[in-house]
Amino acid sequence: MDITNIVFEKLCSVLDKLKRENNKTIVFLKGFPALYYKLLRMNGYEALGSNKWLNEEGYIDVRQLEADKNNLLIKFLTKESNFLWGFYEEFIALSNMINDIKTQYKGTIIILENNLFDKYYPLDIENDIISKLSSYFNNESSDITDDILVYTNYYSSVEFYPEGQVGLAYINRHEDEDIKSISFYETEADLNVNEKFMSSYKITARDPYIFCLKNYLQRGIPIGNIQIIIDGKIDEKAIMPFVNLLTLTKTQFRICRNERFKELTKEDGDKYTNILHKYWEKGSSFRNLLFYKNPDISNELVEISQGHIISDIISQCEIAISGSNGYSDIFITSPTGSGKSLLFQIPAIYLSEKYKAVTIVITPLIALMVDQVTQLTDLGLENVTFVNSDIPFDEKERRLKKIKEGEYSIVYLSPELFLANSIESLIGERRIGLLVIDEAHLVTTWGRDFRADYWYLGEYIEKLRKLNHDKFNFPVLCLTATAVYMGTEDTVNDTIVSLSLRNPKIYLGNVKRNNIHFEINKIDTKSITGSLENFKIEKTKENIIKCIDNNIKCIVYCPYTTQVEDVFNSLNEKYKKRVGKYYGSFDKYEKSEAQYKFKYGDYTVMISTKAFGMGVDIKDIEKVYHLAPTGNLADYVQEIGRAARNQEIKGIAATDFTSNDLKYVRMLYGLSGMKQYQLKEMIRKLYNIYKEKKSRNLLISPEAFSYLFDENDLENKVKSGLLLLSKDFENKYGFPVLVVRPKSLFTKNFVNVPFAIEKEFLKEYGRYARLIEDDSVRIIPSFNSNFGDTYIYNTGHIYEINMSELWEKHFNYLTFAQFKKKFFEGELFKFNSDEKLSPRLNLKITYHEDFEIAWEKLKKYSENLVNLFSELKSKRQVFTKNKFKEKFKEYFGNIKNNEIPGIVLDMFVADISQNIGFNQNADKFKFIQQRREMNQDEIVYRIMNSSYVMLKNYLSRLISSCKPQDNSDTFSTYIAITNNSKRPDLIYLAVLLELFGLASYEVIGGKNTEIFVRINDPVKLRRFASQNYSNSILTEIERKRRRSQEVLIGFMSSDLSDEERWNVIENYFLGRDDEVSRLLKLKES
Repeated sequence: MDITNIVFEKLCSVLDKLKRENNKTIVFLKGFPALYYKLLRMNGYEALGSNKWLNEEGYIDVRQLEADKNNLLIKFLTKESNFLWGFYEEFIALSNMINDIKTQYKGTIIILENNLFDKYYPLDIENDIISKLSSYFNNESSDITDDILVYTNYYSSVEFYPEGQVGLAYINRHEDEDIKSISFYETEADLNVNEKFMSSYKITARDPYIFCLKNYLQRGIPIGNIQIIIDGKIDEKAIMPFVNLLTLTKTQFRICRNERFKELTKEDGDKYTNILHKYWEKGSSFRNLLFYKNPDISNELVEISQGHIISDIISQCEIAISGSNGYSDIFITSPTGSGKSLLFQIPAIYLSEKYKAVTIVITPLIALMVDQVTQLTDLGLENVTFVNSDIPFDEKERRLKKIKEGEYSIVYLSPELFLANSIESLIGERRIGLLVIDEAHLVTTWGRDFRADYWYLGEYIEKLRKLNHDKFNFPVLCLTATAVYMGTEDTVNDTIVSLSLRNPKIYLGNVKRNNIHFEINKIDTKSITGSLENFKIEKTKENIIKCIDNNIKCIVYCPYTTQVEDVFNSLNEKYKKRVGKYYGSFDKYEKSEAQYKFKYGDYTVMISTKAFGMGVDIKDIEKVYHLAPTGNLADYVQEIGRAARNQEIKGIAATDFTSNDLKYVRMLYGLSGMKQYQLKEMIRKLYNIYKEKKSRNLLISPEAFSYLFDENDLENKVKSGLLLLSKDFENKYGFPVLVVRPKSLFTKNFVNVPFAIEKEFLKEYGRYARLIEDDSVRIIPSFNSNFGDTYIYNTGHIYEINMSELWEKHFNYLTFAQFKKKFFEGELFKFNSDEKLSPRLNLKITYHEDFEIAWEKLKKYSENLVNLFSELKSKRQVFTKNKFKEKFKEYFGNIKNNEIPGIVLDMFVADISQNIGFNQNADKFKFIQQRREMNQDEIVYRIMNSSYVMLKNYLSRLISSCKPQDNSDTFSTYIAITNNSKRPDLIYLAVLLELFGLASYEVIGGKNTEIFVRINDPVKLRRFASQNYSNSILTEIERKRRRSQEVLIGFMSSDLSDEERWNVIENYFLGRDDEVSRLLKLKES
């Protein structure tokens, strides 16, 4: 019997079994080749659909199906047959027409999945259609013909595989309908794993070519003897359906476990010493490093030289350059000071000299890339450079030209710049030999230092490698000092998944630092007189004085910037001269000077936040002192690892720990962490924008969500939120419901050009400007009844500016950051007159009902708000958010979205960090104080003044100037952008109108980068916008954080020797949660 008949016999067996078990049944087959549907018809299995909906291959043609879908609906509702089968595409078409399809069919609906494939299926669809779909899915354009657009109702993504094979991802609908789904191939079996390889064809479980082998075999094409190399439980689970197909078809195969380390000879280890001697030091040799031999089962260490790892990296690069997919990405953890940079610098030099290939190094800090490039050029390397937003346009273009011409081959980039430009604009027609991601732990979504742009890297790299196999077939090398492997706080696998690494080889470095001694002094809070904060500052001050008096070089870590300043100011002038300060918002030149003085001995002590960490290469630090922990145990180990990088030094990790110290970490996470209600509100807002635009392809301005997040971190927060939604939806449904991509550096921007200088402006810059018709009059109502309202008219015409060309042609001597800053501060353009151009935001408000009705409802709602705030103030007590929600419901009744009261409350909370008195606060919408209860985590609120009294009249007068124009439902205006953080009053109005369901709004032309969002399945977005939604990724992040705090408290509170502490740390980094719990006497992992 041939292979096709064997598989078809199994298919018949499954269908017959379902037929026997159910009275009336329809089975929708998902992801099978067309030949099996043909065989079903030939063998008398009755189909739901019609032959006229099929293409030449015998597979469903969704264009024909869409045109005749009413007939499909009739057949579905009226056919009396007890057993039918259909295509999954027919199920999608029906679910688009019928609400609750399960109750409409008087029988059982089952989805039979071809689980041989995960997400992407090799469907028999015409090549020209796949090509057009790929172009649509992989670009931000909505330019697509109607006959192709129909396919986007059924498929969400295209993936290319070797040998011209292609996979399509469905828009999955059965999960929404609670339809039973069964797998065609068994997912469990006794797996016979061999330790020795045989001479037959080898392939790893994650190799893209395995898709091709599966497809060949299911279509009846023999694939010969193979052996599949697996690495861990994830691979075992993934290959089970394929193992069952191999067994079913009697194909010879063997499963082998991957060797963690390739057996390298002495010759391999010394192979590239010539490069080491040429650029570093003649006669020097590669260092030996300690790595865990098999961390899944033991703590045994093996010594491997840098030369061996370098040989392995270059070997993977050369496999990729040869055109093969058999290469592996590499993930390396190795302690600070172990020479990680050398591991990619020597391969980069080799690839440049032999293949003229480019090595791109993604690094998060400008100072770090400048430092590494300087070090390499000092060694005599001339083909290394960096490109970032701090260099002027003309210098950036000069460097890019040299990269394209082959003069530069080692290129350091920030993740933002890498994502914001096409790869061709960066390297031209050259090929990539190696992509390095430094500080790879920043990908980890729940980590303290999470960077949204690092999370976008995975999709971008995957897209690069699949769209142009010849040019962009390259391995990815990930490097980090500390990363937890497995267990609750797994960073390694989280990063591997986020970056879509292929067949990753993992080198886990030894985490023990036996030359660092712990001095953890536990303090009973009952013994403290006065405030805890003052006590901690005094203890830290004592430590600093002791270090200076004894000439002990020390880093002092503080959770907050304010603590850095408080500790520094507690010192007298004598000691201040020996102490530096360092934190994220500190002036970059002062940071650079402080780091230099600390490195070369002018400063003995550096007081810093966590910002003083990555890239700090100072070997004679003797002590690290923590005012309090700044993150989890991994962060703590990374920070104390700055000490004793010189192995001759005995380092000290010291702290005076109290049981309340972790409140700082909790507050940091509380202030910076995403909230479930924010994500739910983002879904609602996205769906409203989709409804207004009537397009699945959207450009979203972060300003549209400014009412949810702090203005200073708005773009990062919005990117993070959209990614959390995108990833969670994909995890739930197995396809990209939302596609999220950051756009380039520029977005639409608008400017008011005063009449007096308009002629001069147009003469100089007219080619970059487009006139906007705007004759709207804006009213700023007075809060004081003794004064009249202010009427605002444009002092000139509004123009839309082509920012990209303007920067390139006229301001290329500025960095992008300088150009942007000057534009938004109104200082970019200089004219003969004193008149200045004023940047503007385009605000659009679209009303959901008649304007007059919306106005009346707003009066009612704002009066309710006034009465609510008045009642709370009269009590002269603090209140919680839950209390506010209760009161809100008393005044407003039941509301669809339970999170709206919390969002409304947050709108009126003042930022007291700016030390502005409430009576002097220029923003009259800010009259509520927020603070954390003493020694508790709960946040409480207090109404500080009576500004709320004028809300009803103020909002009523604001909306009076926002009447829709031209008999439409939309009001559009251009409002001035302020230099301070005060939100324009019209934005407050727009937000409240949207929260009360009276309108939706959009903001265009803000300071932040626009984000491209494609909504592949609006139905799911609508469902989550109107129902309860909880983001599972965020829930898991919160669980990890709770666990991390338990571990850190246990570590700090336990009486342990240095050896015992390092044993805890080792087991923690190897993901052995139960052993960590046992050592720290925690309840459970």
